[in-house]
Amino acid sequence: VQTTTTIGYGDVTTPFELRWFETVYLMVSTYFVGKTIQSLANLQEEIEDVKNMTVWKQRELSKGLIEELQPEEHDDIVDQYEFVMASLVTLKKISSDDVRPIMNKYRELANEEGVISVREARARATKADLMDVARQSVSHRNVLERIASAGKKLSDLE
Repeated sequence: VQTTTTIGYGDVTTPFELRWFETVYLMVSTYFVGKTIQSLANLQEEIEDVKNMTVWKQRELSKGLIEELQPEEHDDIVDQYEFVMASLVTLKKISSDDVRPIMNKYRELANEEGVISVREARARATKADLMDVARQSVSHRNVLERIASAGKKLSDLE
């Protein structure tokens, strides 16, 4: 088997003037062979994507479809966001592993009603601001106590 970097069988010698041309030609031809192989591999992925999309488009509304589109909480209702996310997973555009940390973050930020609101964000910001003020007060109190302690030590030395 002869590869793109093989220059003949050694029975013909190349004139010295063509050595640079051969070097550049070998690099360029090797690049194009690699690119062709990559295109063939991508073609297989594209065929798989088209198959998945065709099957997805042919799906009809059924109880099985609704159960597939349900997240962890099953309420027999699929909203547009559940539909989009489940469809992307089904079409293998994203994986469940991609969605899981996002949903965990949503659950962390959502209130008891399962929504994220501006009112909740303001309330949390106010709580965080109060905690910062409390921390600063404690730190200021510590500084004042240290100053008082240092002042007492100075007066004891006199």
